[in-house]
Amino acid sequence: MIPEIDAKFRTISNRDGRAVIGDSMGGYGALKFGIKYPQMFALAASWSGGVNIASWRKPSDISFNVPGIKEFLTSVFGDGTNPATLEANDIFKLIKDVPNAQIESLPFFYLDCGTEDELDLLKPNQQLAEIMLNRKIRHEFRQVPGKHTVQLYRLGDVLELSDRIFANKFRKN
Repeated sequence: MIPEIDAKFRTISNRDGRAVIGDSMGGYGALKFGIKYPQMFALAASWSGGVNIASWRKPSDISFNVPGIKEFLTSVFGDGTNPATLEANDIFKLIKDVPNAQIESLPFFYLDCGTEDELDLLKPNQQLAEIMLNRKIRHEFRQVPGKHTVQLYRLGDVLELSDRIFANKFRKN
């Protein structure tokens, strides 16, 4: 997809000009892309990311009641009976498995989550940030007031962070 975007739009077509940002399941995807493809992104940001997907062994394990969520997760991750699929998509395992020698090559990670997140995503995001801290992976984690659906109000935070990340890379001498 990135080559197509670079071909159709005026972009800085290298890692130093790219960020991947998402909310909820998109936040999960942004983090996963940042871990799996560090050569592609300088920043990977997640608003209220669904980082604990692999802990939901079956769709029936999901304790919240959001219309269509069980069907959606089943379509993405299967019915929870294939441990290899769950393990291959487990953000916690992916970040723990990054070799120490490759930590410096990872993008900067930004994670945040609402303190009243009704999908119970605050604790898993805190745990992921703790792993990043212990592994000395460059990141920022924020607990913000609000529920799962307040991402738009946090856009300014990520734009400010993006400005800091990219500012030195493109400053003219």
